[in-house]
Amino acid sequence: MKTLVSALWLLVFTPLMLMLASVPVRAEDSIHEQSVTLENGQTIHYYAKGDPKAPLIMFLHGFPEFGLAWKDQLEEFGKDHFAVAPDLRGYNLSSKPKEISDYQVPKVAEDIYQLLSKLNKKSMVLVGHDWGGPVAFVFAMTHPEVLTGLVSVNGPHPFVYAAAFNDPASGQRKASQYMDDIRAGKISAEGLTADNFKVLKDIVIKPAGLDEAMQAEYEKAWGQPGAIDSGLNYYRAMDYPIAPPPADLAPNVIRTKTLVIWGMKDPYIVQANVDSPLLKQLVPNLTIRKVPNADHWVNHEASKDVSNYIREFISGD
Repeated sequence: MKTLVSALWLLVFTPLMLMLASVPVRAEDSIHEQSVTLENGQTIHYYAKGDPKAPLIMFLHGFPEFGLAWKDQLEEFGKDHFAVAPDLRGYNLSSKPKEISDYQVPKVAEDIYQLLSKLNKKSMVLVGHDWGGPVAFVFAMTHPEVLTGLVSVNGPHPFVYAAAFNDPASGQRKASQYMDDIRAGKISAEGLTADNFKVLKDIVIKPAGLDEAMQAEYEKAWGQPGAIDSGLNYYRAMDYPIAPPPADLAPNVIRTKTLVIWGMKDPYIVQANVDSPLLKQLVPNLTIRKVPNADHWVNHEASKDVSNYIREFISGD
């Protein structure tokens, strides 16, 4: 009797199991990686999740991170968007141009515009953190027609940052001392990567609370030849000392619907960057969400809050 039952069980369920086993796992169902070569010759490596036919949301990282820094957001927004997070030029597996001038923000923003075309998309929501914020703001100034939304997460507007930098009362000049040290060679790739990336771990891994699996991914990205030095080139390529913003702001006003998410304990980018009335002048269609107990790494420390704020923002149309 048992043999008969077992035979019937196999007869009924074996075809079902074979059918399930034959269902392919689609790339869009999990985070996957790809590289494309842009029209300007740069190769951009990116992480993606979701249906490529769905609306595009793109996430830009800063220093010293890489595309997978947005893992939580790729998982969240890949449910109903095509969520993409590139390694900006110089980082991880993307191209690493030799000239310092190749790391100026407008050139990085142009990479993103060309990547949009390579992804066969005509519009997107653009999200940036740290250096990704200025890149996103500059993108919005130069290519507003392709943006359905703009989000900055502790990534300053370049002109607001410039104003704060030149205002002694803001404290931004003091908070930016590390930029002087980078440009003077006191902070170098050799120092940052020494002793198994100890300094970088102290800068990012510990305060961001990243787990061992993500730490391993960061170490792999940091270990790519030239990656950290190329990341430092963003600071070397700046016009420095930073000049005050232009007197005529009108040509640079961003009309795109914009969300700014700010960890209020950021030791690198002071609160004047989010509290200044200048920000509202430059970005009139603005929503601000402050996260009181988070610092610069709010995208990790308060990842769910960041995703919820972005979700609320893009669902508000």
